Amino acid sequence: MTNEIEVQNVAVHFHPEAVGAALARLWVVEGQDLLPAVDVRGVVPECPISLEPLTDPVLLGDGCVYERRSILRWLRENNTGPCTNNVLPHKRVLKLAPLGEAIAAFLRTADGVFTGMAARLSKAVSQAAASDDFEEALFQLEARMAESDAPLKNWQDTWRRAEDQVNKLRHKIVRRRAAMCIQSHARIVCARRRVRTKRATVQALHKAASQIQSAWRRSLERHRQYGILQMEEQRRKLILFTNLVVASRKGNNELIRKLIEKRADVNRSVDRTLVSAALETKADISSICRKGMEPMSNTPLQESIKYGARHTVRS
Repeated sequence: MTNEIEVQNVAVHFHPEAVGAALARLWVVEGQDLLPAVDVRGVVPECPISLEPLTDPVLLGDGCVYERRSILRWLRENNTGPCTNNVLPHKRVLKLAPLGEAIAAFLRTADGVFTGMAARLSKAVSQAAASDDFEEALFQLEARMAESDAPLKNWQDTWRRAEDQVNKLRHKIVRRRAAMCIQSHARIVCARRRVRTKRATVQALHKAASQIQSAWRRSLERHRQYGILQMEEQRRKLILFTNLVVASRKGNNELIRKLIEKRADVNRSVDRTLVSAALETKADISSICRKGMEPMSNTPLQESIKYGARHTVRS
């Protein structure tokens, strides 16, 4: 019985591009170091199932990276991928932490592009300093310098492009902040203008309301004064008519004539024609008074004139 030697081939179950993409989501290369991938917000990759940071990442056949315990629990009950919901070609998972450690070890031990060139150039400088064959030393040193010249120029060009991009980004940030400041100031100015407009409108409404109230009070005062004047006029009429009645009862024509001359002017509403006709025809002066008076409420004085009372109330 022969023992067969098993050869592990990751590409049988996991495509190399899928493995590389999974490693790129977890780590980044910085110089000769392999560092955990962190986005600009400082968030590390999370498991799609538990939504917790990946501590033991594994790769599934659907090309997604999961936490080992969470995906193994999922695979016990399902044969589809959690993210794609497609049927899996197999239920094998690949641990990615050992691959990351292997890549980190490789980066630490291997000479990078600039590291190897720097070492070779430094070695050529040391040899040229100690060599007695000046021509050979010069040839070797120039060859190493020419070898390092092209990558160095590429690096310088990349550095200048990066520096230009940094300046552009800073300019855009300054412009955006300036635009935000202008917009904020414009909003403040508009808000203040609206407040002033509303305040002016309210003040105008208050002023109009105050003017209306003042006009209404003046109107009420005028009506009240007019009513007082009317009452005073009626009181004077009643006094005149009462005196006329008293003078008529006593037959004192001279007193009647004096009362008419004293009270019956054009500004009074006393009917001088009626009184004169009453004196000439010797009619009942009380009927003349009732015809000349305007309708009023039943006061004691009016009742005395209406019924011809001899005793009157004098104000």
